Amino acid sequence: MFLSKIEDSHGVNINMRKIFYLTISILITAITFSCNNSSGSSVTTGYTDPVFTTVKTQARKSYTIGSFACPTSGSPTDADYKACGAIIYTGTLSDAAYVGFATGKDSTNPDFNLKIYWNAGSIQTSGTVNIDSSSYTVQINDGAHIYTAKTNPLNITISAGTDSNSVVVYTITFNSNITVYDEESNPFTINSGNSVVAYKWPE
Repeated sequence: MFLSKIEDSHGVNINMRKIFYLTISILITAITFSCNNSSGSSVTTGYTDPVFTTVKTQARKSYTIGSFACPTSGSPTDADYKACGAIIYTGTLSDAAYVGFATGKDSTNPDFNLKIYWNAGSIQTSGTVNIDSSSYTVQINDGAHIYTAKTNPLNITISAGTDSNSVVVYTITFNSNITVYDEESNPFTINSGNSVVAYKWPE
């Protein structure tokens, strides 16, 4: 006994057509799932608009990067420090774990944004990170230019502690200059001694 074949008006086997459409549907579903999975590791997440959690509103944060600083007033208040945008975090990008930190996009410097990240499994609580220029990524937007090209290594010291409100923060200090260039070779220099006091995101 054999299965009879039902053909449409064009002579195409309907069963085969159903199998074909089912296969395409499965492929589309798999691709969609893969894209959704990878989108969660976008490096822009948390850089420009961190989640406003209790830690963010309580932590005293600050940064000095080139000519940009927060807070800027001569006698900053607790609220001035809390309003600064500065985070340190972990994530995954292309299935690789990374650590990064970011500053800016706050009321003091709404158009400024620094992003630096490198491959690492966790945030160290003390010690030095010293890696060559090909092993980390930096992007600086000062509101007029976007700087990404660099030849200097990343040499920073990271130290975890607590602020005056007993919230855990990370102090990141640059141990050497990093000059970053835009597409027209305009430079932006992060100076040795520049620093960031950041809170960990997500908590």
